[in-house]
Amino acid sequence: MVHGWLRSGNCSSARGVVEFLQEAFALFDARSRLRLVRADAGFFDDALLSFLEKVPVPYIVVAKLTRWVKREAMGIQSWRELDETFSVGEFRKKLLGWTVERRFVVVRERIREKRGAGKLLVEVPGYSFHLNLPSRPAPLR
Repeated sequence: MVHGWLRSGNCSSARGVVEFLQEAFALFDARSRLRLVRADAGFFDDALLSFLEKVPVPYIVVAKLTRWVKREAMGIQSWRELDETFSVGEFRKKLLGWTVERRFVVVRERIREKRGAGKLLVEVPGYSFHLNLPSRPAPLR
């Protein structure tokens, strides 16, 4: 553990996250480095994404499944099969209040006997979905 804050239980997850990360990055020296920032949907916020886009650290932020995000994910026509269970697709979207359009990567998981860990994205029988915003801008191939 490098850094931590004790906060009141009645504040949102994303509140103060940029300041927290600035403090955390300042604690790293030449001998150590942060390799990845991974944040859940509670941190799905333009301020955090804009900050992460300026620092040289890869990141993955889980997308909040809003109506607009779900609509775009449901419209994906091109899926790349990874194996019998997983496929990936992507779309670009500038959400209300965001400064830029961003790339969303969607992982589609075929539901097996034991249900997948992703969320059900409306009525797509047999699949669950994981939506993420990764730092790498290159399109899926």
